Amino acid sequence: MHIWDIAVNPEFRGIGIGTSLMMFAEKIAGGKYQYLTLAVMENNTGALKLYQKLGYRNLLDSPICFRIRKIPSRTSSWNTIKLESISGYESLSCRNAHLSTVVQAVSGFDGQKIYRSLYLPGKLQRGIDRFKIVISSKEAGYISVGHKKNPIPVFFVLHPDFWETEAEVEVIKKIMGNLARASKDQIEMCVMQAYEKSFTKALDKMDCVSERMIGRLGLVKKLEEI
Repeated sequence: MHIWDIAVNPEFRGIGIGTSLMMFAEKIAGGKYQYLTLAVMENNTGALKLYQKLGYRNLLDSPICFRIRKIPSRTSSWNTIKLESISGYESLSCRNAHLSTVVQAVSGFDGQKIYRSLYLPGKLQRGIDRFKIVISSKEAGYISVGHKKNPIPVFFVLHPDFWETEAEVEVIKKIMGNLARASKDQIEMCVMQAYEKSFTKALDKMDCVSERMIGRLGLVKKLEEI
């Protein structure tokens, strides 16, 4: 069950109304659903504090978007890095496997179990190109690229084994190099919240300018625990 909206008049905040509304939602869901989910803007610190106090958990799977300008002109010189086009079931399997691996790395097996039961296998949108990232014959990640919007939207998942490594920087260079002509020197790269720290460090090592957008975070509570 998903809470679509919750709002309290500013005049009446701080007296427990938000908590009562959340408890009411959990009562409706109780006995019918295993999980209750919601989404909140990350700069809404008051709401985040309330949800966390009530036991809602951040699996760090939400997409965080970076608008990247001044794309580096020099592409990766690593011949061992390849972006192999995939489609259909293979692309769905590749995406889900890497998403699940990242969640397990930061939230443990229990977090991965919750994530898989809520969001996987999911669906694939049309009009998007998909690739698996291969490093030295080992599958290392997944990217999807849309072409109907400007800036070009890219969703990028990298296996945790490659975070904060030289290979990570070279992979990002290769992705940007492949998109440079069509992008008009501007793309939007979305990464999982869990990967943001490593991704930011990689961008700092490259000759590019990035602007981080405010993220909308997904939270979940396992109702059988209440």
